[in-house]
Amino acid sequence: MKPSRKPSRKLESQTPDKKPARQTPGLEKEDPTIFDEQGFRASLGDAELMRTVLLLFPEEIGFHERAIRQSLATGDAKQVHAATHALVGMIGNYWAPRCYQQARALDHLAREARLPEAAQSFDACLHEMKKLAAILSRFAQSLDH
Repeated sequence: MKPSRKPSRKLESQTPDKKPARQTPGLEKEDPTIFDEQGFRASLGDAELMRTVLLLFPEEIGFHERAIRQSLATGDAKQVHAATHALVGMIGNYWAPRCYQQARALDHLAREARLPEAAQSFDACLHEMKKLAAILSRFAQSLDH
């Protein structure tokens, strides 16, 4: 019996022609726990696609905020969890570690039907999303240059 062979993987550090990821002017002092520009660029690659995704963020915040507030108002834990889980998925697209962790904590509280705590956690998560929105807006504008 032949031993199975694993495909060889070339590490990024072994790729001599790999250029360092470009940093957007004006964002270099941003906290990478708020927005990981390099990760975002690497995942999407195309400037037009990045611009489109970035321009959707404020609209997505509004959609998810309304869904979560409405579900919290009804007191339906399953509905709250469905809304917070969708938020986690959306935030995951934006390479925003701090906001993503806030959304996951919110989702955990919703899954456990701890709605008063989830409401407080949502306020903290919304605060992080608004900080992220400002950074993403500046980043989107930098793609035009």
